[in-house]
Amino acid sequence: MFLSICSITSQAAQLPPLDFKTLEGDPITLDAYQGEVRLINFWATWCPPCIREMPALGRLEEAVEGHARVVAINVGDMSDQVEAFVLENFDGAEPEIWLDEPGAAFMTLRLEGLPMTFVLDKEGEVIDKVIGEREWDSESVVNYLKELAAE
Repeated sequence: MFLSICSITSQAAQLPPLDFKTLEGDPITLDAYQGEVRLINFWATWCPPCIREMPALGRLEEAVEGHARVVAINVGDMSDQVEAFVLENFDGAEPEIWLDEPGAAFMTLRLEGLPMTFVLDKEGEVIDKVIGEREWDSESVVNYLKELAAE
């Protein structure tokens, strides 16, 4: 494991189905990258720890490209707020950003707070859950995701 606050490897399970949208407004689900290792981060524009860790998520996306996917799902903000946030805070090195405008993930996934991150293996099973801010682009996280992808 790595920096998880709650390792759930012994009881790995799939996340329940949820519908999201890309920043372009296209529908998408967590199954979009089935067969790939995924780091799924839930965040909001009003959440200071979320904002602080977002650049590291962008750098992580670049570091694990071809091995794993990094998806940051905004929970509850309107698309125009998220688009403005991305334009103001990133210079092309952001993770893939999806929208959960109605905030359905809070109830369905029982999010305990933001930011909250899940690591999914190639089969789509949750193998780690992390609550709170982390240095996502650290060498240990990059290596962890690459090792998962190689399994």
